[in-house]
Amino acid sequence: MRELKRRSAPVLLAAVLAVLASAGPLGAQAEAAEPSPERRADRGSTQGPAPLADAELAFTRGVLAFQDGDLAAAREFFEEALRLAPGDPDAREWLELTRRHLDRPAEAALAPRPEWAGDFAVLPAAPRFEGRLYVGVGADSNPNLMPDDLVLATPGGDPVDGAEADTLLLADARVALQAVDEEAGRSFGVVLRGGQALHDELDYLDLGRVEAVAHLALGKDPLGYLTGPFGYARAPFGRSRFALLVQAGAAKDWLDGEGFADRLLAGAALAINEGGRGQTRIELSYRDADFDGDPSGGLGEILARSGDELRGELAQVLFFGRRNRYLRLGVAAGERDAGAAFDASSVEALAEASLPLGRTGGGRWTLYLDGAFRRDDYDERVSNLFNPASDPREDEERRLGGSLLFRATDRLFVSGRVAWIDHEIDMPGGFSTPDLSYERTVATVGLTWLF
Repeated sequence: MRELKRRSAPVLLAAVLAVLASAGPLGAQAEAAEPSPERRADRGSTQGPAPLADAELAFTRGVLAFQDGDLAAAREFFEEALRLAPGDPDAREWLELTRRHLDRPAEAALAPRPEWAGDFAVLPAAPRFEGRLYVGVGADSNPNLMPDDLVLATPGGDPVDGAEADTLLLADARVALQAVDEEAGRSFGVVLRGGQALHDELDYLDLGRVEAVAHLALGKDPLGYLTGPFGYARAPFGRSRFALLVQAGAAKDWLDGEGFADRLLAGAALAINEGGRGQTRIELSYRDADFDGDPSGGLGEILARSGDELRGELAQVLFFGRRNRYLRLGVAAGERDAGAAFDASSVEALAEASLPLGRTGGGRWTLYLDGAFRRDDYDERVSNLFNPASDPREDEERRLGGSLLFRATDRLFVSGRVAWIDHEIDMPGGFSTPDLSYERTVATVGLTWLF
């Protein structure tokens, strides 16, 4: 969420900014979508019990050979696993990784045991320390989240123009410290993350964040990671029918170099693995936000943004031949409890698709597409700031996005993303009620380095 930071303003300005403050913007930072952790417990069920067991054994031997650095033997084992279970996406992906490292021994020496996690090849035998660094540039058509024809006068400052666009620099760093107990089937650790967006002209919108999230994973994953509401985390290598990831942490935001909000985070994700063709995911998250500068007293009970939000999501992931070719469909619902003007419930429909480009799906390019529709119904009439005697406010938001990821090496990636958002704000009222609906397009390009 980004809000315009103003200490004082006329009543109309305060009302407009309060309305816009509750409309969460689409994140400008360009990151490739982190896919859900996919599992394949059902390996070629049409083959019968004996071939299934042999395919499992061949796959396991291939992974062990890969970890020992015997890539030629690993290739033979993975080829045998695919011969016995042709529909096994795990074996196909590991075979392609093995072939790639046999063709490029210099890069294989840098990352001798790669696997896919959050779109990137990293080590399956989880290291105790790993990191990710992203830097990029972007263009934002509507960073103020305002209609194009709206201009707001501010006391002692330049007017805020809804038609004004801006360019920005982006940086994001992620460091994970973790311990994985492969035998017991659990892992725990902490992820530290920091990010900064710097605008060329509208520096009052420069947003920075630091975040620390601890996690506990129960259950195993064939590729060694699980995802939750606050990102992905390492998990023991293997197979489980059920896998649970629990996360808890805190974050702090700065706007234009000054304290903006403190947040507490908690959540859990349950993955129910249905075989090699799909997975059901259930997520629950809780956020408690404390915004600096909220009004106090009676006005604070109405216009305070501080409060908590509870959200649940149910999603189905469908795999098409391999793990990184998938379709994810989900529905979500949430409840926000803040000042009376911001109390609201929400429903959301989401879709995400991953399409590796190339005949085998093992090439250097991957295309991601995503979309969502969200509706927020506000609880109190006071949410309609221009006509509190009328019906409460209603918002609808449509989002579409696409990302293209290029794997330059096993640890360096180039990504580009374009995202579009259409946010409609409906506040029933009289003839003079302004329309604060807006559209926004954000385009970014950047580099990601794994270390």
